[in-house]
Amino acid sequence: MNYFYERIVKKIYSVLLMLLNKRRSFFVKKNTLLIVKLDSIGDYVLFRNFIRVIKESDHYRNYKITLCGNIWWKELAEGLDKEFINDFIWVDYRRMTDSGYSYKQYREIHSRGFETLIHPTYSRDIISDNVVIYSGAKYKIGYDGDTINLSEVQKRENNLAYTSLMVSRSKHRFEFNRNKDFFEQLFSLQIPTLKPQIDYKTNKEEIIIICPGAKDAFRRWSAENFVRLCDLLQSKFPKADFVICGSEADSLIAKEIISKSQFHFSDLTGKLNLNELVAMLAKCKIAIVNDSGPFHIAVALGSKVVCISNGNNYGRFTPYPSEMNTESKVLYPIQITEMSEEERLENFGKVVEHVDINEIKAEQVFSEIEKMFDVK
Repeated sequence: MNYFYERIVKKIYSVLLMLLNKRRSFFVKKNTLLIVKLDSIGDYVLFRNFIRVIKESDHYRNYKITLCGNIWWKELAEGLDKEFINDFIWVDYRRMTDSGYSYKQYREIHSRGFETLIHPTYSRDIISDNVVIYSGAKYKIGYDGDTINLSEVQKRENNLAYTSLMVSRSKHRFEFNRNKDFFEQLFSLQIPTLKPQIDYKTNKEEIIIICPGAKDAFRRWSAENFVRLCDLLQSKFPKADFVICGSEADSLIAKEIISKSQFHFSDLTGKLNLNELVAMLAKCKIAIVNDSGPFHIAVALGSKVVCISNGNNYGRFTPYPSEMNTESKVLYPIQITEMSEEERLENFGKVVEHVDINEIKAEQVFSEIEKMFDVK
């Protein structure tokens, strides 16, 4: 019975989507723009500086701009970018596989009557492409992109929904620069913004932040390594307060770190919203993080930050290009550091799960932090 009911629901859902997609363009409202950005926090940080470029462009300066974003970074966007965004539509990405929830989102977006849609994500997926397909927008601009999240057939079919597709200038490209390429092509101009920036004025304090969480297990350094590193740091920075930050899901590893260490941590996992995390990262002495959103937030704030990475998506999300002149350092397992840059990009410029992040030792990380502070 449940299987039969599910098939009926899916059939009704597909018919509703077909009817929704066939509604005509006389519903379109002039001078309205929808930006679709449904990926993770780090992706948003590497994109958000270009919202201002859109708003101040000759073509869209008089448009009402709506951002359709991932609810994971709602507080961050509303706190930092409401100056350039007129309205927001928040999508719980994890629920978009539920037909009832996703149809409600498609209908809401379609009902707004957007004239133009911009979807600047390079690695498009089925969910974000469906938002584009069912949006009803007259003009749909996107990235031709890759096939990390789509099959060749899916990508070819979905490309037909777009009225214009930008092509990346390089196979291997740091994500901020790839976003910059997109908008330079779109507006036929040179954009002076050189690196991600979050403007936040504050004084530095004797705080060392640990962010031990990451979405994927293969991107998480062990609790034992964090404990060993903090023991070394405490001997060099005895006046520093050690603070563990992260989501509620990171509270387990935070508790493990605390239980295995001999000195005090402040555990703020699950207690800070994103804007409060920004404030903490802005005033810290240094942050030690995995390859995750807090890394990119700290870099954009201009804070000192060390990222521990297994090499996943090398060259795309880590490390930051030297010309950006950031206060960041990324450490990788030895099998990656022994390769040439060309070999790293070819072998690790994609999703990498098989390299053990715990091959990176606490002593190596500590040594790099010493260099950052010129501590002898």
